[in-house]
Amino acid sequence: MSVGSPGFNGKRLREARVARGISGADLSVLVGVSRGMVSQYEKGDASPSPDKLYSLASALGVPVDFFLLPDRQFSIEQVFFRSLAAATMASREKAQKRLLWLGDLIRYLDEYVAFPDPSLPDFSPKRADYRTPVTGNVIEEAAEETRRSWQLGDGPISNVTWLLENKGMIATRGVIETESIDSFSTWLDGRPCLFLGADKDSAARSRFDAAHELGHAVLHRKIERSQFADGLGHKIIEKEADRFASAFLLPASSFPMDLPAPTLQAMQNAKPRWVVSIAAMIHRLADLEAIQPEEERRLYISRTRRGWYREEPLDDTIPVEQPRALGNALSLVVDQGVKSKEEVLHEFARRPEDIESLAGLPAGYFGDDPSPIRLRDRMSPVAKRRGGERAEVVRLRPN
Repeated sequence: MSVGSPGFNGKRLREARVARGISGADLSVLVGVSRGMVSQYEKGDASPSPDKLYSLASALGVPVDFFLLPDRQFSIEQVFFRSLAAATMASREKAQKRLLWLGDLIRYLDEYVAFPDPSLPDFSPKRADYRTPVTGNVIEEAAEETRRSWQLGDGPISNVTWLLENKGMIATRGVIETESIDSFSTWLDGRPCLFLGADKDSAARSRFDAAHELGHAVLHRKIERSQFADGLGHKIIEKEADRFASAFLLPASSFPMDLPAPTLQAMQNAKPRWVVSIAAMIHRLADLEAIQPEEERRLYISRTRRGWYREEPLDDTIPVEQPRALGNALSLVVDQGVKSKEEVLHEFARRPEDIESLAGLPAGYFGDDPSPIRLRDRMSPVAKRRGGERAEVVRLRPN
C-alpha cells in the first residue's frame, strides 16, 4: 500500500491544473498515473505519494507547499468578462483561478501595507432585470459625475490604470492566453479588482479595457449572476460598460472640439493625446451624433482598407500603462525588512514568476542576490565625490 502525503488538499491540485490550462488527461500522462487517479486526487479520495506529489508540482509549475494550503476563507461570486459570449467555459474558469491568486496576494500584502480605500461612486441603475438596458443619457451622466467626483476636468487622463489604483482598485496585467477574453474584474472583500490582458499589447486597447471594468464597478455593483446569466443580459451590460468607458475617456464637452474635422487623419493626430483607438473615436462621434450613420460607415470602411483592423498607427509606439500598486507594496514589505524574499516565496507558495507577474515586478526579482565579488571601483575622484542618486519613497496611501 502506497503512502500518501499528509495535509494534501485536492482542491488546490485542481486549482493549479485549471490555472495552467492543463486537462486531467494530459496531467495524468505528465505524472505517470491514470486519469481516474488524478480525479481521485482532486476529489480528496486519494492522496499522492511523496514522489508523485513532487511530480505534480513539477508538471504544474507550483511549489509542493501549494498543495498543502488550506481552503480559502473567501470566494469569487461575480466576474465580469469582456467577450464572454466567445469565451469557453475552460478559459473563463482559468481566468477565475487567476483572480483567486490575485485575491491571495492582496490578502497577504494587506496584513502589512495600507492600500488606498476604495472611493468609487455607485451609479447602479434601478431596474427590474438586466435585460432592460438603461438609456445612453444615464450612462453619460454616470461617467461625467465620476470625473467630477474625482476632479479630473474634461481633458485626457494621463494614466487610467494609476488613477484607478489611487482610487482603491487593485489592478494586475498578464497574459490571458485566449483571444476571447481581453480583461475581467470582480469585487474581493469589498475591493474592486481587475485583470488586464497583455496578449494584445496596445496602450489604447488596455486603457479602454480598464475604463470598461470601471464601468462595471460603477454601474453593475449590485448585479447578481442570475440577472445576466443569459446571452442577452450579458450583451446589454457589456454594451453599457463600453458606453461608460467611451464617455469617461472621451468627454462629450471636450473631445469633439479637439478634432478639426471628423477624419481618420485628425483622429490619428489626436490619438497620442487621448490614447484611445481610432475605432473607439469613430464610435464615440457616432454616439454623440457628431457624425451621421453613413459617415460612420465610410470611416470604418476606410479604416479597414488601410489595414488598421488589427493594428492601428501608434499601437507599437505608445507605452502601455503598467499597474504599480501591488509591486510597490511587495517591494516595500521586502525593502523595509518586514519579510524577506525567501519568506514571501515560502508563505505565498507560488513560483517566483507567478508572483512577479501578478505584482507587476520585473522578471528575476526573486532571483538570487548578486555575487559579493565585484570589480574594483575605478571611478575618478570627481565621480566618487558626487555620490549616489536619491531613491524615491513610494506612498501607498495618498495624503
